Amino acid sequence: LATGLCPMDGCARWQQWFGLLYPLLLAVAAALGLVAYRRAVDGAGRVRAVAQLALVAGAGLTLLAYVRSPLAATDPLGNSRYLSVLQISLPAVLWPLWSAARRAGPGAAGAAGRLVGVLGTAVLAALTATALVVTGAFVASAGSLRAEEGRARELAAAVRRAGLREVYTDYWTCHRLIFNTGEAVVCGVLDGNLTPGQNRYPAYWRRVARAQRPGYVLAVGSSAERGLRRLLGDRADAAVVTEVSGYRVYHPETPVRPWR
Repeated sequence: LATGLCPMDGCARWQQWFGLLYPLLLAVAAALGLVAYRRAVDGAGRVRAVAQLALVAGAGLTLLAYVRSPLAATDPLGNSRYLSVLQISLPAVLWPLWSAARRAGPGAAGAAGRLVGVLGTAVLAALTATALVVTGAFVASAGSLRAEEGRARELAAAVRRAGLREVYTDYWTCHRLIFNTGEAVVCGVLDGNLTPGQNRYPAYWRRVARAQRPGYVLAVGSSAERGLRRLLGDRADAAVVTEVSGYRVYHPETPVRPWR
């Protein structure tokens, strides 16, 4: 997913083969870089080899930092974006395949050399085909992406029309709402249990905490909404300001902050 070979909703089984091949290519690229440095006869050759090794080292450190994080195990798909910088090192990682593919020509030394060349060419062709398929699928899904953005803007407009300036909501809705309202609305992040979630910018959380009458923007039927309705009791329906784009906007008379 991080190298652009899968759609955003995850990789099919047939698209996961490059994830197995990538570490092997990384190791081969490191070995080729070391050999090139030792064989370099001038400064320019050493600089090229050092640049290649730097790209390989950057990719290796990125992978190491990722796999050491618990989030890589608990939610690998949601956190694959932290591997997107691997694209910078992709030319160095693919260099072993390109070097092998050059042996597929008539001048290849022996049957083994030609076989390696054919394999390298086949893998590069498979990568290219996979990338084209995924790019085509992404272009085809552009309409649904525009519709999703339209719903997010509709929600932001509804919150502003309700006169709300400070609200509580979930993580993925919060910062998008702030962006789409140009910070006219700020929010604090709550998890499904209506307790403080991952608030990356403490100033927003503090501002909502000081609000005398904050609102709540919660997905219809979510655990957070069910919890809020339980806390509000008979006042739940009266606190609903609007329902839009799969969300209900609540504005109760008194703030609901069960973590206090």
